[in-house]
Amino acid sequence: MESELNVLGIIKNGKSEKEARELSMDLQKTDSHLRIIFDNTETAYVLLDTKLNIMHFNVMAEKGFMREFGKMLEIGSNIIDYMPDDRKAETKEDYCKVLEGEQLSYESNFVAPYGQLIWFNFELSPVVSDQYKILGLVMAITDITKKKKVELVKEKLTEALRASHLGLKKLVVHSQTVREEERLRIAREVHDELGQLLTSTKIELSMIKKKLSSSAENELLHNDFTHAIDLIDKSIKSVKKIVTDLRPEMLDEIGLVESIKWQVEEFIKNTGIVCSLSISKEFEELKCEINLSTTLYRIVQEALTNIIKHAHATTVKIVIKVSIDNIFMVIQDNGAGITEDQKKKKNSYGLTGLKERVLLLNGIIDFTGNKSGTVIYVQIPYSI
Repeated sequence: MESELNVLGIIKNGKSEKEARELSMDLQKTDSHLRIIFDNTETAYVLLDTKLNIMHFNVMAEKGFMREFGKMLEIGSNIIDYMPDDRKAETKEDYCKVLEGEQLSYESNFVAPYGQLIWFNFELSPVVSDQYKILGLVMAITDITKKKKVELVKEKLTEALRASHLGLKKLVVHSQTVREEERLRIAREVHDELGQLLTSTKIELSMIKKKLSSSAENELLHNDFTHAIDLIDKSIKSVKKIVTDLRPEMLDEIGLVESIKWQVEEFIKNTGIVCSLSISKEFEELKCEINLSTTLYRIVQEALTNIIKHAHATTVKIVIKVSIDNIFMVIQDNGAGITEDQKKKKNSYGLTGLKERVLLLNGIIDFTGNKSGTVIYVQIPYSI
């Protein structure tokens, strides 16, 4: 109709009827081309007037509505009549918001008659005239079922990976607990059996040494006994070190807090470095399970060992406290700060071991170094 009016206008303006017909045919071809494009797009379009009656729609929209509601779109029909009764009021409210100038975007799904779950993305925009008058609204509907299926598969894979990671983590934690318990058993056996055996041997040799006379012919034998006793003393020290490395005996005998205090006292005595230790009352009253207590003990032990080896510090400060559900530990020295290269060294087994221990306990450990020294920050949940 609009094309015919344009053609009549051309004739009135002095154009020939032949030119008018040719122009009309061109317009029809253009309309046809636009219609082909409109109908072959993968997006469904529905144009509604201000009363929500259907004015135009493309082929994709008709297919989509047939698939969802089982009935064809008709020009002049009200879009709300296609909606299920339980969605009519909500849908009409949303569409009226668009007729007031809003733009809406949302996703919706339904189960098709053949049982498949279908997902659509809806984009609703008002149709505005040159005079800024709202003439209706246009719905752009995109089938996003494939996208949603991919997302669901990714979610399932992510969840499976998360579950697998959690299971592996629990297994590692369990293995760590079993290993600590085994180390404790071995440490006790080495201490009780080998330690006692060496001590008894030393006593026996000392008694035989006393029975020897101080005559010249026994002097060499006397020296041999002295040397043998010295070797046993060294062996006893080695056994104590092995036992401590396996599992600090004092952790079970005097507890974590006293063990840390002992470490600090030994550090001060052996190095002369000023070291302050601040432990909150809440931490002292805390009961830590075997992995947690061992990890905290090893952190202090490794930190003090590294300070002796690398830091050249003159002061060290250790603070341990708890919040509602976390243990916090900060170890700070004023020596040569740890560098990024030192943190990344592949053979830094001490630091790597601490990181792995803390991660297994769902904790955080961070090493920061600068010209003022090194700070080790540790945060571990204790309600795990």
